[in-house]
Amino acid sequence: MAEKRMTVAQRYQKRTPMGEIWYRLRKNKGAMIGLVVVIIMLLTALLVDAFLDYDVQVCGYNVLERLQGPSAKHPFGTDDMGRDLFYRVVYGTKYSMLIGVSAVLFSLVFGLPYGAICGYFGGKVDLFLMRLMDILSAIPSLLLGIVVVAVLGPSITNLVIAIGIAQIPAVTNITRASVMTVRNSDYVESSRCMGLSRLSIITNHILPNCLSPILVRVTLGVANAIVSASGLSFLGLGVPVPSPEWGALLSAGRGFIRGYSYMTLFPGLAIMITVLALNLLGDGLRDALDPKLRR
Repeated sequence: MAEKRMTVAQRYQKRTPMGEIWYRLRKNKGAMIGLVVVIIMLLTALLVDAFLDYDVQVCGYNVLERLQGPSAKHPFGTDDMGRDLFYRVVYGTKYSMLIGVSAVLFSLVFGLPYGAICGYFGGKVDLFLMRLMDILSAIPSLLLGIVVVAVLGPSITNLVIAIGIAQIPAVTNITRASVMTVRNSDYVESSRCMGLSRLSIITNHILPNCLSPILVRVTLGVANAIVSASGLSFLGLGVPVPSPEWGALLSAGRGFIRGYSYMTLFPGLAIMITVLALNLLGDGLRDALDPKLRR
């Protein structure tokens, strides 16, 4: 028994910090399923143009095959213009993943430094800046997105900006809270004693030690961004027609939902599966990165 315990201890010691995180993540079956689905979605978004002809297979009309149910030839059926829904849903992965990832990156560009400044300086600086952020967070994200897109016009870029602005408060809050937990640590005090600038301390010593909760927030933020983009596209304020974004496909199929429910079923399933996978991955990362769960 002692030899067995020693072997387990030796194996634990041989794992690097990243190896330990990967080891705990692998033990979470839900997180691994989510990771596989997310990787498939990302690869599909990146490579879809190499396999599908946008003008012919995705947007090409064929009125002779309009409103056909799922079959071997058309696994997801066809829409009212005779376009293959399978190709359109697959191609829509590109828009949804692009918007989701871009919106989160946009929110990180503004939310990370804003939250780091609030958390590091505290006091009146934190009080004033966070009240401004509270005003922004008090506006419902969907309403904010509608206003931004209505002012700037419907396009992918404006949709990313609208969703990214709505996610800035969440990124700011998680960054501020993380920075406040480590700003008085010994290594931060040592950096101050060495005469390092505040910018250097924040970027090189504080933020790298706050990445765990921020990384979890990124995965959940992408899921929220996909849902928000689908909602705006459903209202006609998202990706312009005839681009097959999932929310736009839902909007196009709602008029046929009684007789041809498959037109809304498959885009809805695509949204559900992607968001569920991102949430499972986020929950798994949260558990894997939590030092309290280390044994």
